[in-house]
Amino acid sequence: MKNIFILLLVLFSSLQASPQEGYNNVMKAYQQGNWNVLLNQCKSFSKEYPSSDFIGDISYYEGLAYFHLGDYDLANQKISAYLENYASEKFFEEAFAYKYEIAQKFEAGEKLHIFGYKRMPKWGFSDEETYAIYDEIIKTLPRHELAAKSLYRKGSLLFKGKDYKESVEVFQTLIRRFPKHPLTPDAYVEIAKVYLQQFKTNFADTDLIDLSEINLRNFYQAFPQDRRISEVQDILLSLRNRYAEEIWETADFFKRTKKTRAAVIYYKKLLATFPESEFARQIPDELSKMKKKKPSDEVITLIEELEREML
Repeated sequence: MKNIFILLLVLFSSLQASPQEGYNNVMKAYQQGNWNVLLNQCKSFSKEYPSSDFIGDISYYEGLAYFHLGDYDLANQKISAYLENYASEKFFEEAFAYKYEIAQKFEAGEKLHIFGYKRMPKWGFSDEETYAIYDEIIKTLPRHELAAKSLYRKGSLLFKGKDYKESVEVFQTLIRRFPKHPLTPDAYVEIAKVYLQQFKTNFADTDLIDLSEINLRNFYQAFPQDRRISEVQDILLSLRNRYAEEIWETADFFKRTKKTRAAVIYYKKLLATFPESEFARQIPDELSKMKKKKPSDEVITLIEELEREML
C-alpha cells in the first residue's frame, strides 16, 4: 500500500503546472525527510524542467536523497555534478561537508554499486574514491576545517595501507598548514608511530631515529604542555631500544662464535649510540666475562679502552 501511495505521489508530481510548484514539492519532501519521495521528485523535475533556474538546487537535493538512503557512491556522483555544473555559495561548503561524510562511510567499509549504477548490487570497496574525495577537499578548501580533517584522515589511511613515506608527508602538510589545530598534536603522534612501524621492517635505517627526534623536538616546541608528548617520547625510546637490541644481538652472535674482537666493537658501537639503553647497562658484565677467558692482547686492549670510556 505504501509503495502505491509513493507511486501516486510521483505521478502527481509529473503533472505540476510550473517549475515553482515542482520545486515546492521537492522542498516539502526534503523538509519532511521523506528521502524516497525527494529522490523521485528531483528526477521528475530534472526531466520536465532541465532549463529551470531551480535545476542546480534540484541536483544538490538529489545527492542528499541518495546520501540519506545509504547510496553513498551515487550521492557523491550527484554532489560532484552539482559542484561542477551548478556550484553556488548557497550549498558550497555544505556540499563538501557531505562529501567528507561520504569518504568517512567508505573508510568504514561501505560498498559501492558495481559500475556506479543504482540497479547494480553493491560489491566493491574503493580506497581510490576515498582518497579522491579527501584530495578534492584539500585542494578546494585549503584552509578550511574540512581540509584539516581530510589531511588527517588521508594520512591515517595511507599509514594503514603501509604507504609510510606519503603518510608522513600528509601529516606534515597538516602540521604546516594548521600549526595550532586540535588535530595537529595527533599528527605528531601519528608520525612517530609511522617511524616506529617503518623501523620494524627496516631496522638498519638509523635515519628514522634522527627523524623521530626531530619530530619530538618540533612537537615540544609547538605544544610544550600537551600530554601526548610523553607518548611520542615513549615511542622514540621504544625505537631506540629496538635498534640497541639489534646491535646487542649482533655482538652476542660474534661472542658465541668466538669472534671476541668483533663483539667488543659492537659493544663499543652500542655504548656510543644508545648509552641510556638497558642493553648498554649490561656491557660491563659482558666485558668482565670476556677478560676472564684470557683473550688476545689486542682484544684486552680494546676491552680496557671501552671500560675507560664507561667510567
